[in-house]
Amino acid sequence: MLLSKNFKKVVEYFNAKGAKKLFYGTERVAMCRGKFVYKIPRNFDGCCANFKEEYISRKVCKQKEALITYYGDSGVLGFARCRLVFIHEIPVLVMEKVTPLLDDDRRRTTFMSNFDGGQFGEGRRGDFLCYDYSRFYKHTSIKENPELEERMKTFYESNNRSIGGSDVAGFDSCFGTVKDTGILEIISKGGY
Repeated sequence: MLLSKNFKKVVEYFNAKGAKKLFYGTERVAMCRGKFVYKIPRNFDGCCANFKEEYISRKVCKQKEALITYYGDSGVLGFARCRLVFIHEIPVLVMEKVTPLLDDDRRRTTFMSNFDGGQFGEGRRGDFLCYDYSRFYKHTSIKENPELEERMKTFYESNNRSIGGSDVAGFDSCFGTVKDTGILEIISKGGY
C-alpha cells in the first residue's frame, strides 16, 4: 500500500489513542498525548526531518545539552529527546513534550531566537529545549553522515516518493515559532 494512504491511518491511530491534533507545518503534523508529542511526516522531507532529529538526539545529545555554534553565534543548547517508531510504514518521531516559549517570552535568549527559527520550549524540569532541530543537521560536523544518509536513501528508494499527506483538517498552522498567544489557552486546557 502506498504510504500516502497511510498518513491518514497514522493520524487516526493516534486520535484513537487520545492524542490531540496540534499543528501542521510544511513537512509534518504534530499530535500530543500525555508526556509526548508525535511528529507525523506529511511528505518525504518530513520523513528525513524525523530521521535527522532522531539521529541528533541519539548521537549528539546524550547529555541533553551541547555547545552549539550556529551561524557564528554560540550557546549551550538543549534538545528535546526523541525516538523513531514506524506506524503503518511511516517513520513517526516520538518526542518529549515541552511547553513552547512564545516570541515575546523574556526568558528567550538572542541565541534561542536566532537558532533555526527559535522553536524552543520549557521542559518538565524547567530547562529550555529546542523541539524542532532537523535543519541543525546541515550546520554541524555531523552533516553528511554515511549511516544516516544511507538510511534516508533506503527509505526513499523503497517507498518511491509515495508519501504525502495533505489532510491537515483539525490542525492549526505553525510555520516556525509559536506566535499565537492562543497556545496558552490550549496548554491550560491540557491539550498540549
